[in-house]
Amino acid sequence: MTSCICFNWPMNYEEYKKLRKQIADEYEQELAALERVWKRFQNLNSPTLKTDVGANNERRSNVPIAKYIRAAIKDFRQDFTADDVEQSIADHGFAEKGQIASVSITNTLHRLFRSGEIAVVKRGEGRTGSIYRLTPSGDKS
Repeated sequence: MTSCICFNWPMNYEEYKKLRKQIADEYEQELAALERVWKRFQNLNSPTLKTDVGANNERRSNVPIAKYIRAAIKDFRQDFTADDVEQSIADHGFAEKGQIASVSITNTLHRLFRSGEIAVVKRGEGRTGSIYRLTPSGDKS
């Protein structure tokens, strides 16, 4: 989708701004197209996360979030946080970033910790989240 950008020298500031905007607009269009293709590719082999809105406008999932979290963390080879898990869920195409409540992710991670699937490397305090590591029993690749 690259177009020919022709200009006369010398270029004044207004011409520069116009050309810069044209290039930026074309770049944004190509980037948006790439993102659409990527999302379609990711969703081909991924189960969809169907949500319905409850009485308090809260999203409720029809599938267990633990299934998505287990799939998202199975490839982690280093320590991770709840934010890393949320990003991995989005990268795998299970749900859009922010679609699953952060508290649901942290609660599920805590349940996985209690079941021995993950270990807490550093316990979070205040606004700082915990750091986790996959245990050998949780690493069933």
